[in-house]
Amino acid sequence: FLAKHGADNLPVLIDRDRTIDKVAKVSALPTSLLVAQDGTAKAMLTGDASWTCGKALETVKAFIADGTVRQDSLEKCE
Repeated sequence: FLAKHGADNLPVLIDRDRTIDKVAKVSALPTSLLVAQDGTAKAMLTGDASWTCGKALETVKAFIADGTVRQDSLEKCE
């Protein structure tokens, strides 16, 4: 997915020790976060979801383009 959308330079991280709880209130798994270089969570989506449509895709594209997130939260797309 990342390569397809020109973001294959972004790391994919797995937090086995739940360190992310210091950055964002993760209430369930899976949870996806867009995290800025300064470590702040810019967007969060809880649950299984597709990142290839709707607001989720728009948010990822904007984040890749200029590091901003135009929504406070993401919506799942079917």
